[in-house]
Amino acid sequence: VSAKRAGRTFSRIQRLNIAADQTGSITVGGASTVHALLSKVNGAFTPRFSGIAINLTTYDSANALADLCAGIADVVGVSRKATDAELAICQSADVAPIQLTLGSEALVLAVNSTNTFAQCLSLDEVNKVFNAKTAPKKWSEVKEGFPETDLMPVLPSVGAVESDLLLSRVAKDQIAPIMREDGVKNDDALFRAAGVQNVEGGITFLKYSDFKKSTSKVNVVKIDSGNGCVEATDATISDGTYAFSYPYYLLINPKSFARPEMRAYTWFLLSDDTLTLLNSSGLTGTDTVGITGLRDGVLDLFEKAETPAATATPSAETPVPTAETPAPTVETPAPTAETPAPTAETPAPSATPGN
Repeated sequence: VSAKRAGRTFSRIQRLNIAADQTGSITVGGASTVHALLSKVNGAFTPRFSGIAINLTTYDSANALADLCAGIADVVGVSRKATDAELAICQSADVAPIQLTLGSEALVLAVNSTNTFAQCLSLDEVNKVFNAKTAPKKWSEVKEGFPETDLMPVLPSVGAVESDLLLSRVAKDQIAPIMREDGVKNDDALFRAAGVQNVEGGITFLKYSDFKKSTSKVNVVKIDSGNGCVEATDATISDGTYAFSYPYYLLINPKSFARPEMRAYTWFLLSDDTLTLLNSSGLTGTDTVGITGLRDGVLDLFEKAETPAATATPSAETPVPTAETPAPTVETPAPTAETPAPTAETPAPSATPGN
């Protein structure tokens, strides 16, 4: 009542009753940036429906969206919004994707705490620091006026996702440059931050979510992408004004709802369990309100998808359990209108929608 929401919130189905032995397969694809997050979501879903196979494929956002519109993929994770041209292709195929704003991740550059000169770097300067073609040995080679201090890069291994993200953003729509191969290599972000803390001329980059876990005393570099120096904060990452921010979106093909395994998977994606998982992943700007607001509409789509089969043959859905005849199902708890209360182990998801 206080939310002034009309509908059948209390009278309609509040649980999906999908048979525990339901079989089938779901094709999930998307950008490499979203792969780790999708793996976590799938890992939480699979124990509930062990007979449902999830085929997770990694490719770029453009191919992911193309496969979704072509009906090849049921769900895709992308690191940008679909373009008008891509949505037009979906429309021509009579596909109206459902979009979830999962939140945003970012990369931050960290330097030694004694470094007071590299408080802000332009994209060109970031490119110069990490590009294998330039690979400066001293900070004075990065920008006029910087000291002759030795520059020590502390980097993830060659081919790491963080490296691709950083270089693709500074490449200005060209083929991403190759990451320099000298310096210290380590895939542990907290190790890299600690390494920079101990080296006067050190510099590294790491995910914002990892940086927030770090206890190392380092300075974070502001980034100037053409509109002045911008600091990495929850707000600037969520609204995209920070240059190295990367939004995560999930798009679902509603035509797939004709299959019970996709109804179960989609309902899980909208659940409080998934919202808690997103929150614990360190993303900023998760659209909690938007995701919970999709639930009623998705239930309507589920009902429409089941209607043709229901008129021709008995429903393939397991009947709602009663006291006399309990059904052998795995009940996927319906998402609730409220996210779980915060605990020491699982902080409550943010109630503030992202962009």
